[in-house]
Amino acid sequence: MDASGFIGGGQVGCNWLWGSFVGGGEADLQYTGLDGSRDLFAASASAHQDFRSRWLATFRGRVGWLATPNINFYATGGLALANVNTASTVNFNGTINSLSDSTTHAGWTLGAGLEWMFADRWSAKVEYLYVDLGHATNPLPISNNGLSLNENILRIGINYHFYAW
Repeated sequence: MDASGFIGGGQVGCNWLWGSFVGGGEADLQYTGLDGSRDLFAASASAHQDFRSRWLATFRGRVGWLATPNINFYATGGLALANVNTASTVNFNGTINSLSDSTTHAGWTLGAGLEWMFADRWSAKVEYLYVDLGHATNPLPISNNGLSLNENILRIGINYHFYAW
């Protein structure tokens, strides 16, 4: 199942500078309006599944390199947590049942980005994150009812630095 939606939120973090090397950590929390649905069929059963996720949080380490005094290339990775809701309506031999589940899934994230200091304490960044939260399943009498909880996120942001690089 493919889901799509809007993502937006905020982050906090701290970085240290050693020559041209940058290291640190950050945490973020964002709203994710991810929604998707699909229909499943088998010989004696059919089902309709709905998927919804409303928030995603990551806790990541960050290492980078200052290519110039104003441009930082970095890699990032760590823990990812997300809210996942699934709901299914199942027709099994003429009997209709509804199943639902709301769970916080834990997984991992890896990514990379570019940050540019465009003013004294302000930077802009573009970042890619791959998030893997495992799988979600409902106990349906149909094979292939699992959902892979993977996200590819491309985001842009503006950061305020309490201390400049």
